[in-house]
Amino acid sequence: KASVEEISLPLLTKMSSERTLAVQAALMQQPDKSLALLAWTLCLNVFGSGAYSKPAQISLECKHYSLTSDAPSGKEGAAFMAMMAEKSRLAALLPEGWSRDMTTFLSLSQEVLLSLLSFCTACSLNGVQTRECGHTSRSPLDTLETAIGFHMRDWWQPTKANFFGHLKKPQIIAALNGAGLSGAARDAEKMKKGDAAEHAE
Repeated sequence: KASVEEISLPLLTKMSSERTLAVQAALMQQPDKSLALLAWTLCLNVFGSGAYSKPAQISLECKHYSLTSDAPSGKEGAAFMAMMAEKSRLAALLPEGWSRDMTTFLSLSQEVLLSLLSFCTACSLNGVQTRECGHTSRSPLDTLETAIGFHMRDWWQPTKANFFGHLKKPQIIAALNGAGLSGAARDAEKMKKGDAAEHAE
């Protein structure tokens, strides 16, 4: 496994964007965990320090535009496509005039409300990592990924174009060794970088 400190900042942005979209899609499929995350987030504001004078001061930022711009799979990735399919399904369930009148939501079933809460909570995730003073920020997604049994390979596969081609040859070899492919790593040592990246795929 290549050290996160050794990859370029542009690749860090690409990969943490890809990871964020994948965790969003995985969380969307587990409404109970999504609701727990929402409640926990709200409690941080309620029971934490700081007073709020406005009622229901809750905000959500959906970063799909920047995530799909930065993630190698863009809008074609399995995670984003799953999110958009669910968005279309849920949009069809919204009552007429819902955006002008909150009471329209009183007619929605608990199941639909839970689906909406789960989806919106998933959309709020942002795990894009940065690098300051030579140190990469810790991903806020780590604990959540463990809680939901997340595996990146369920949503995204590395290829020469989207990952291996952005690594240095020693990083490609380290990635192959880290994946338990020592024979492939030895073969890659004898190749040019481009060929090694293709071989790793």
